[in-house]
Amino acid sequence: MKPFQLLALFLALGCAQAPAQDNQTVPQPAAPATQTSGAEAEQEAIMTRIEREIRLPAGAAPLASYARFYAWQEREDGRRKVIGVWLGAGERTPGRRWATENEFPLILDGGCGLVTLSYDADAQRIEHVTCNGDA
Repeated sequence: MKPFQLLALFLALGCAQAPAQDNQTVPQPAAPATQTSGAEAEQEAIMTRIEREIRLPAGAAPLASYARFYAWQEREDGRRKVIGVWLGAGERTPGRRWATENEFPLILDGGCGLVTLSYDADAQRIEHVTCNGDA
């Protein structure tokens, strides 16, 4: 029996899958929607706004390559500020998360492998974004 005839026989009997027509992956079903609290929704909106508006410093890697930590800054003047620490590739898994200042990674150098920022939530503007120094 010729190879083509054998393949046709397997397909007819359901013993083999048809060859793929392209290299696209099959879409996965969407994860079920989860309810978020008002505070979580606000945090998500702030992270999205920052990441949409940010202009990274010269020498910084692409945004998606950083593990991005955000937190409310404890301030005595009552202003609502968000601070961020972004760690470059290899330090942590890329993505974003809300944390507390105490949960932020502490690195004293690192150049653009560590980016810090300050965001004024009341004025909805980025105050500064800088690469860390090198030791």
